Amino acid sequence: MSAPSIEPGAVIVVTGISAAGKSTVADLLARGFERGVHVRGDAFRRMVVSGRREMVPDPPEEARAQLRLRHALGAAVADRYAAAGFTTVLQDLYFAELADVVARLDTRPRYVVVLCPPPATVAAREAHRAKVAYRPRGFTVDDLHQALVHETPRMGLWLDTSGQTPEETVAAILDRADEARVGDGTAPPEQPGSAARRRFGLRDVGLRPFTEGDLPWAEALIGADFGGRQQARRGELVDALGFPGIVAEGPDGAVGLLTYHLDGDSAEIVYLEAAARLAGVGTALLDAFVELAGPRLVWVVTTNDNLDALRFYQRRGFAISAVRLGAVDGARTTLKPTIPPTGAHGIPFRDEIELTLRPR
Repeated sequence: MSAPSIEPGAVIVVTGISAAGKSTVADLLARGFERGVHVRGDAFRRMVVSGRREMVPDPPEEARAQLRLRHALGAAVADRYAAAGFTTVLQDLYFAELADVVARLDTRPRYVVVLCPPPATVAAREAHRAKVAYRPRGFTVDDLHQALVHETPRMGLWLDTSGQTPEETVAAILDRADEARVGDGTAPPEQPGSAARRRFGLRDVGLRPFTEGDLPWAEALIGADFGGRQQARRGELVDALGFPGIVAEGPDGAVGLLTYHLDGDSAEIVYLEAAARLAGVGTALLDAFVELAGPRLVWVVTTNDNLDALRFYQRRGFAISAVRLGAVDGARTTLKPTIPPTGAHGIPFRDEIELTLRPR
């Protein structure tokens, strides 16, 4: 395997949650270079043979300190190998820390690749490997996937690898190396949700049309909360990212997306998600769409487990207009077998609920 699209002596950061396939992909990628090195961040954790503190839900400060040390060591070692002329793949699990790790790298050029298969794919891979990453009372697949999508900076190349072999993923990285490259002129961006945690005001959010260039981060976002682009509603599958849309953009990048379908007298909200929660982003997107819809009847389909959506829409004037009992069960059987039996809040995932907003 050759890798002409990435310069010798570069550093490529590869991350993703446990069982996403990052070790296999990183090693295969590194072996394709004439002089390649694979730096495994977890090796620095295992070097601590006494006094090690693992990262667990609500970790102690010592565990966080050891994680920061591990990340700093990984970046330093990658830089040393790159300085010696080796093309180096630095592989570890990074969330909000990704921007800091990339900023630590003195090497140029730098590349970032985030492997982001949906949770169902990760769970299946975990079940078929000898190594156990998810243990009782520890993080779940969904915990880490949510953190990856909502806390990790939108930088570099994000890949949904659910339909790929490791070799195909490596080929995609090399083919799309320009997208993975982190520019030198600006500091690495923060994750959009971090701006929400700072409670940015709506004056900091701009709206623009959804474009093909938005697909990598949009696919990662919809994969985390909705299980991928293909969504079942009203007895059919639709590509939720195959429609026109409105992007909400904050100082650090995209923070939300609404896609829609206008059809005669009706206007469907196909998909609405805000990476920045509780910051008014969803409301800004909805208001913009209602204005765009004009005199049309606006409607949206959600499910019985999505209490956040039911609250959001009803507080903004929508009324429940239809309840299709067992519709999700039927879609799971005939349209999309990957729909999980349990949804948000541990609620059985069974029914479709349609809400409408009459023209104002």
